[in-house]
Amino acid sequence: MNIHNLGWNDTFQQAFNNVVQTDWLPARVSSENRGVITLLSEAGELTGTIAGRLRNQATSKSDFPVVGDWVCITANLNQQTATIHTILPRQTTFSRKTAGTKTEQQILSANIDYVFIITGLDHNFNIRRIERYLNLAWNSCAQPIVILNKADIINSRVKDEITTQLSAISLTTTVHFISALTGNGISELKPYFTDHKTAALLGSSGVGKSTLTNLLLGKTQQKTAEIRAEDSKGRHTTTTRQLFVLPTGGLIIDTPGMRELQLWLDEEESATGFKDVEELAQDCKFYDCTHDVEPNCAVKAAIAAGKLDPKRLENYRKMQRELKHLATKQQETNWQTRKEQRQFGKMCRDIMKAKKNK
Repeated sequence: MNIHNLGWNDTFQQAFNNVVQTDWLPARVSSENRGVITLLSEAGELTGTIAGRLRNQATSKSDFPVVGDWVCITANLNQQTATIHTILPRQTTFSRKTAGTKTEQQILSANIDYVFIITGLDHNFNIRRIERYLNLAWNSCAQPIVILNKADIINSRVKDEITTQLSAISLTTTVHFISALTGNGISELKPYFTDHKTAALLGSSGVGKSTLTNLLLGKTQQKTAEIRAEDSKGRHTTTTRQLFVLPTGGLIIDTPGMRELQLWLDEEESATGFKDVEELAQDCKFYDCTHDVEPNCAVKAAIAAGKLDPKRLENYRKMQRELKHLATKQQETNWQTRKEQRQFGKMCRDIMKAKKNK
């Protein structure tokens, strides 16, 4: 297996040269399920375990290998196993806040070139959810692509209406109408899988991610299931993220449907999915304009002129509130971590002092 076919490039090679030891090999994580890591390398498919040093140095879940990562390994070819010693710097990451109340980053996939945001054109279609996916995708540094599946169930008039809605939120994002059932529009996606690029499929259960994966692979690899006709809800047939090598020369990561899509941004990042709102805001009279009651507000003027959907501003405000809350929780978490570190340091010093005084 040639690692260049797995997405290896000069940037990864340089990073590998900086850390490599004599018997280390590069490998890419193709799946991770309850601690069982599958790797693809020039030595073939291997089952990987995390080295003790890497495990001990980890301070959060994001410090462990995820699907799409490039890692340095030592391999036992007789047993088809490997030990993972380090993770090469990630070029891109698609992250969300972990589900539940804990304030922690969950990296869904790494080193991806495209984020395929897949939505069904049935009951699943939700313009605000697509807007949310787009915001996370832009901040991953990968290129978002909107794919609207089940195009066979709509007519040209509905298609034009949806195109108009998407043009207001997707900005420069490419949109494809396809039917994974009939195969229409699938050929439009093949140019994304040249030069060993990697695409991650994201969307709710039942939108056709696994069906699309099977079509691109040219064989039935992923399980699929029928959806409920009354609400288009699907079952979770895909339970883990998994990377596949396509016969056309690219790679694809199929992912389980996500019930929660909570935002995650690092402190130095900002929401970039609302550039149109932020550009309008630069012409407001007040630099801290809330676009509510202030005079000479360029955002409100755009809404009045029909150039900006008021629901988009509403969603922008909602995301800003969510990000502000997230930043507060991150600060609280960091403060608590520093407090625990100080307490641990004091305990160590007290123990050493007690030993010295004996």
